[in-house]
Amino acid sequence: SPRAAIPNPLNVGLAGVDVSGNAGAEIDLQEAVYKRRSRLPASASAPEAIVEQRFYAHRARPSLMVMEYSASWEGAAASVDVHFAKRALHPADFGDFTSITSTRQCSVAGQERQILTWIGTTVGVETGAQPTKVAMAAWVTSSERMEKRRWYAMAAA
Repeated sequence: SPRAAIPNPLNVGLAGVDVSGNAGAEIDLQEAVYKRRSRLPASASAPEAIVEQRFYAHRARPSLMVMEYSASWEGAAASVDVHFAKRALHPADFGDFTSITSTRQCSVAGQERQILTWIGTTVGVETGAQPTKVAMAAWVTSSERMEKRRWYAMAAA
């Protein structure tokens, strides 16, 4: 059957990590969280770090998916810089999805962030089905300075 391509706004990955840098994945059934860990190699200015990416459905709004990151490492470094190879997708990349997109500056936790939001609807549907609506909000960044064991929400869809 022909299926509409619904963009995956949570398809975000880390730069500088190859297959050998994968530190594992886990499904926590008790907490209903999918976790993916990546090992970032040490550099001249930063220690080796394990970055954990978590995906879960919001408890009060189960149709809302949340993606967040945390980093941990040994040693006294106060923070590490994490670079992203992929960022939140723009729905204009998909021919069978119509959308309205906006970007605005917001203050989040005392820091200025550029937030990308979009809401859209599939053009193609299966017989007897209604178009699917999808919305997304994510901060637009190619890197983030992370403090040890602090969670950073990246996107919600």
